Amino acid sequence: MCERIELHAGVRDISRHFGRLQICARDLPDDDELAPGDPLLIISSGGDGARASNARWGLVGHFLDQSPRSPLLHLRGETLAATPFYNRLLRRKRCLIPATAFLSWQFDGEGQRRKLRIAERDGELLLLAGIFDHHPHAGSTCALLTAPAIGLAHGLQPRLPLLLQREAAAFWLSEHPEFPDQEFAALLQPTEWPALLGEYLPEPEPSPQLCFDFALTRSPASAQRWQPGQ
Repeated sequence: MCERIELHAGVRDISRHFGRLQICARDLPDDDELAPGDPLLIISSGGDGARASNARWGLVGHFLDQSPRSPLLHLRGETLAATPFYNRLLRRKRCLIPATAFLSWQFDGEGQRRKLRIAERDGELLLLAGIFDHHPHAGSTCALLTAPAIGLAHGLQPRLPLLLQREAAAFWLSEHPEFPDQEFAALLQPTEWPALLGEYLPEPEPSPQLCFDFALTRSPASAQRWQPGQ
């Protein structure tokens, strides 16, 4: 699953993936790594091309009186159309979330919980499928769609964000006079994935200042008695 989104790309890098895109530097998030509750950059249909805007990660439906304690971060793509409310968003409020990588925590081969970074093998921008909505108090919010991973991608995680290649992404954002249910069902159950690379990120080095302060709090005698594993 996706617990963080990395976007380390500029306006030019993002714009080249779209024919026409209304975007400016102030649309980009302030941080390269984004967590639930942070504003994400979303690309939606803008009439003449596509347009960029921001939506908080955690979907809040417009019909709710107030924001739920745990807004939805992910929705299962293959069951989306079967739920009336989400089916309406699927038909009218689709978006793409650009990312250079997505991250999650999982246990490595030694049983250590570490941060896993998953990116396109050649460093290309990822386009994550999502839906969004507008709430009178919570503002614009969004959720990512997920799909079962297949092939080599399944070795990374059993479910991954729904990743769309350029042609599928253009179809996703297009406005359709009659909604093409079968074509969208095929997009929501992909038969192949982009070539992905997963790597564990190194643990951050402890602050030298913190280590020094810790040493000062220990007496020489207690330091001599301390043994690894205690």
